[in-house]
Amino acid sequence: MLRVIKSEFYKVISVKLIIITFLILLTGIGLYSMIFEVVPESEWRTNAEEMRELQEEGISSLENSDDDEDYNKIISKCGEVITTIDYCMEHNIPYNLSSVYFFLFKLIALYPGLIILCLCINGKGYIIEGENGTWKNVLTSGIKREKIVGGKIIFSLLVMLGIFLLYILTGILVGVIRFGLNGNHLEYVQMVNGSIIIRNYIKVFLGETLVSLCKCMLLTVFMYLLLVYLTIDRIAIIIPSVVLLFSNKVNSLICMHEWSEYLPFYCISMTTDEITTNMQTLFLFIGENVAYLVIMLYFIVFRIRKDRFLY
Repeated sequence: MLRVIKSEFYKVISVKLIIITFLILLTGIGLYSMIFEVVPESEWRTNAEEMRELQEEGISSLENSDDDEDYNKIISKCGEVITTIDYCMEHNIPYNLSSVYFFLFKLIALYPGLIILCLCINGKGYIIEGENGTWKNVLTSGIKREKIVGGKIIFSLLVMLGIFLLYILTGILVGVIRFGLNGNHLEYVQMVNGSIIIRNYIKVFLGETLVSLCKCMLLTVFMYLLLVYLTIDRIAIIIPSVVLLFSNKVNSLICMHEWSEYLPFYCISMTTDEITTNMQTLFLFIGENVAYLVIMLYFIVFRIRKDRFLY
């Protein structure tokens, strides 16, 4: 299996690929950082008061409008912001203070794009085999088919971990340059279901990273399943990306059915808050991931054994 992993490394990974990946991440993260205003620690109270006034003005203008359900939702959101600001002011917890920790927390929003990047790079190894017609050489090399599949999967997981690590390090670099430590505040206040919760930027970021890694692993194996069954390799990369991007909408359409919880759309659309709500949802998320991985790996190995489709 180690031989397969080394072979995949030499085929897929190159200095050029690493540089291009780093430049893509650096450019994307750098542009994304420009969205957020630099708020020095000494000015957070002033900014919070201005934000509070804006929310109050918004509520006043909307209350004079017709009773519309959408307006009521906006008024409720504005009220939550005001409550959060008041709590921060009272307990001296900076509100929306820009820092490298704040920026890492905001980078969570780009994880879907990062997962798609992982799928593209991991799919490259299979596409190379098909384009160069080297599948026959791989399968007749004397290595067991199960080890070939296992080696490719392990290599993909290593690539996935490397890309996530590079993303985090690039995010820290951009965050430090643009925002700095800015008081070194790790806690922030958030309104969840009408209750004030104090959270830690690093803990939330690490939790979201772990969940995203699990989703990326599941989608990567799903991509391999499609790659060994479909004749059009690039379609096999596009389908998992579409599943990732639209899983929330699909899940919302079928959520009224009890069996919807056992479909992959539910698993992929779950947020960290939902997963960590109680032990039942946590075990459900882990169990579904393991079950789908085992099932897909079985069908991948089954297909690889019937090697006539490969050459």
